[in-house]
Amino acid sequence: MGTQRDIAKKIVDSGADCILSVKGNQGSLEEEVKTAYKQQQSVFDNCIVEKGHGRIESRCYEVFEKGIIVDDENRWANLTGVIKITSIRELPKKTETQERFYLQKTVYLQSQAF
Repeated sequence: MGTQRDIAKKIVDSGADCILSVKGNQGSLEEEVKTAYKQQQSVFDNCIVEKGHGRIESRCYEVFEKGIIVDDENRWANLTGVIKITSIRELPKKTETQERFYLQKTVYLQSQAF
């Protein structure tokens, strides 16, 4: 996980933005994000629904302020937000739901309040 933070720091230091996937192999980070986002309302959300190939796919995007993660150790310097994507695939005989989380490091947003 340290390598991912190092790479992200280099990207942000160069003036670019980056979004990092939150995965189960990152210690307590995934559980921390899943627990914390439930305590705040998103600052942005949008849903897209697509139909075709015998299925309906919905993707809902939510952006949360960085304050939902307590980062006392400053593990994620320049973190500006957390993104949650909920994907729902409705097939003829079953429905699949998947939630994914991302850490957002956005240079542009650092100079603006949410």
